Amino acid sequence: MTTVAPLAARHGLEVIADESLAEGSDPTLAMAQIEAWGRGGLILCSHGDLIPELLHLLELRGAELAGEPRVAKASTWSIESKNGQPTTATLTGPPPNEP
Repeated sequence: MTTVAPLAARHGLEVIADESLAEGSDPTLAMAQIEAWGRGGLILCSHGDLIPELLHLLELRGAELAGEPRVAKASTWSIESKNGQPTTATLTGPPPNEP
């Protein structure tokens, strides 16, 4: 929650906690919840144990990973979709001051 709170405040958005993105969560349940939230823009924050699994599920759904599938602290993945299907997941980051 503290990771996304400044971004949400800057854009006047609400932060909603969801256990499906918590550490140790089942990635298939997390993916189902993400899909249930709809096709609009989302900003999600999760943990290093769940993110690689979500990236794998995106690949299984046909998305191309543009970047090494890693989850360094503070890295960001942007996911593009067309007609509700993921097409590309692109790695950005981590920021220069992060390992």
